[in-house]
Amino acid sequence: MESNLSTSNNTQACAACRFQRRRCGSNCVLAPYFPHDRQNQFLNAHRLFGVGRITNMLKTLDPQNRDIAASTIIYQSDMRAIDPVGGCYSLIHHLQSQIESTEAELHLVLQHLASFKAQASSGNIINGTPQSYLESMPLELQQQQQQYVSYNPSQEDINTWALQNSIPLSHLSIEDNQEPVVDSGYDDQKPVLDFMNKINSDV
Repeated sequence: MESNLSTSNNTQACAACRFQRRRCGSNCVLAPYFPHDRQNQFLNAHRLFGVGRITNMLKTLDPQNRDIAASTIIYQSDMRAIDPVGGCYSLIHHLQSQIESTEAELHLVLQHLASFKAQASSGNIINGTPQSYLESMPLELQQQQQQYVSYNPSQEDINTWALQNSIPLSHLSIEDNQEPVVDSGYDDQKPVLDFMNKINSDV
């Protein structure tokens, strides 16, 4: 009977008391923070701070601050186990960098938004895009923007598209296309082909 009771007590002992191989009493200061199923967290904290130092720190605090201190100890210990070199500092530095980057992006977006509003109020808008915004874009992006706005399919574009879709080029000539495109094997492409024929007829 005594053996069974001792086994039960040892099973429910907190991780700290189990590690020290001692009985876990009701006044154990570590039991609320390191229950029996959090052995790894206790080992992380023990490696970083030491069980004696943790106990002494928590004993001197009131219950509210004790909870905060225990949470801090556990978090710092877990982060140190994940990143043995940087620990919490690496994570804090990474998060601060993300905040600074996001704030800089937000500042830039607000500047563009203010520029959009100013251009809209003055009516200086080209194709729905404020001119000042276009001028602030890199030259390569300006060229791409202009290409999308004034795009007109050329014979080279049509030839490339036809090769990709295995369609005879003779039916897709812009200059001398007089016959409708009929391709029963490409029913899903028919709307596109009709559109290309319309372009050819307009030309």
